Amino acid sequence: SMSKSNQAESSKLGSGRKRNFSTAISVEREKAPNRLIVDEAIGDDNAVASLPPDTMGKLHLSYGDPVLIKGKRSRQAVSIAIAYDDTCCDDDDEPKIRLSKSVMNDLRVRIGDVVSVHRCGNRERILPTDDTTEGNNRLSKFLNNVHDELLYEIFVRFPDCRSAVQYSSVCKRWSSIISNSAFVQDFIHIHDHCQPFSDDYYSLRPFTILFRRHNLYFDNDDEHESQYFDPFCQVFSEKSKILHGKMPSNYFNFLPCPVAMLASFDDLVVVTSIEHAPISGATDNYICNPLTKQWLALPKVSLPSRIRGYGLVREPTICNKQLGCTTNARYRVVLIGRAISRSDLVRGRYNEFVAVVFCSEIGQWSESIISLRHWGIESNLDIKVVASNGVLYWLEGYPLKGIVAFDPFNDIHTKQCRFINLPVVCFKNTQRSTEGKVCLGVVKGQLRLSQLSKVQSYFVFKVWELKNWEGESPSWDLVYNLKLNSSERKMFVLSFHPNNTNVVFLLCGNNVCRYEISEKKYEKVGKYPDELEIDPEADSLSLTLIHPSWPTQIAELPSS
Repeated sequence: SMSKSNQAESSKLGSGRKRNFSTAISVEREKAPNRLIVDEAIGDDNAVASLPPDTMGKLHLSYGDPVLIKGKRSRQAVSIAIAYDDTCCDDDDEPKIRLSKSVMNDLRVRIGDVVSVHRCGNRERILPTDDTTEGNNRLSKFLNNVHDELLYEIFVRFPDCRSAVQYSSVCKRWSSIISNSAFVQDFIHIHDHCQPFSDDYYSLRPFTILFRRHNLYFDNDDEHESQYFDPFCQVFSEKSKILHGKMPSNYFNFLPCPVAMLASFDDLVVVTSIEHAPISGATDNYICNPLTKQWLALPKVSLPSRIRGYGLVREPTICNKQLGCTTNARYRVVLIGRAISRSDLVRGRYNEFVAVVFCSEIGQWSESIISLRHWGIESNLDIKVVASNGVLYWLEGYPLKGIVAFDPFNDIHTKQCRFINLPVVCFKNTQRSTEGKVCLGVVKGQLRLSQLSKVQSYFVFKVWELKNWEGESPSWDLVYNLKLNSSERKMFVLSFHPNNTNVVFLLCGNNVCRYEISEKKYEKVGKYPDELEIDPEADSLSLTLIHPSWPTQIAELPSS
């Protein structure tokens, strides 16, 4: 009986041990926060270990710190620690470390196994605050003990290009690592395709919006001529403020002459000398990157008859692990004019336009007559062009008939371009409802169209998004259809927010406002200058700069 009693007690103890085993592991992890459960990484970066932000804090790790990971059978691996967004995880979830399959194989672990994470060495302040012997000794010690490969992996994961450029000035060794073309390619690849917090490219991009007067016919010889074309409002996202550092009062003061903005794409801007009005004298043009202050004078151009607008489009960046990432992509500067015939000297032929295109590869301008796949469209006097996915778009027709989609890379060979019909659902297609009340823009790479018109004591605001834009039958989805109450007599949509589908920029009277659509919340961000009696509806233009992970370099023109 004694034996049976001992067996029963032993059985109870055994079951107790089984019941408390998971609890014991949790307690052990609370005491040892460096022991983490393995999970598979979202990306395929073998040099990165992703940890929860709380765990990084407990281990006194910062973004980019090297860590030693210990797996099974005494296997070890060195990785770069970065934080992942754990807001979607349940509170009861055990902290996990996300590793690539290759690293898991090296450590002989699988998903669900436990590894330990250790910081590599003691953290030291490696940049001296002043020119002291102690500070220089610390810096020299760090540089001598860290391999170039590890420095490379740390530098390529800096949060933004400004940090990389600043650190390149620390010493010649760091400069040689960061200025390497392979470094730039890897920097682009990691930041554009291996984002730890999101797979949405557009939401993470810094942006700058510049608002300027748009009256191409303005030609004034007085002292206010140059100020007329200066941006009257500048909107910088928080990340854009970090990139720029000190906010520029004059965004284009690095250029050799006063200029007016014509078009933008990504972080590049085309400007023209304002010696003459842009409508008649945009012959001396420049392409520039305001962030890096790099600029290039384009060859003098012969303008088409009755110029209507300007566009800039760049070939999308190609990011490939084997081929690398392109940073000097091809671009096209486009001047759009009317196709004039003897039978119609005022508006131009009803299904054609002139495109004068600058090709970056050959460094020359060429002129083409492009036909629309639509007949009977009376062209507008001037147009506002937006660009997306390598295509230029603008509203066409007087009254409004639809949207021209012009691909300057391919359509100059076929001499034809696409024409997209206006939305059918809820769109009021009358001259009174469209003239000055329809805005075209790009949000997260998708084309959007808005209509803001006044009905009695309120405004009706509608937004559509273009779907299947590459197909033969693109369609419009109605995104918003709501009333706006405002004491202002006039309101216009100036621009869409490039990264936020819920925000637009409105001109309310003379105030530029950021408007949150769902919350119906206005925030003043600027003011339209009212010293000239010109209708803001026809005199406002917005250019949006989307800053890529590494600034676009402008290649020199090919030698003729």
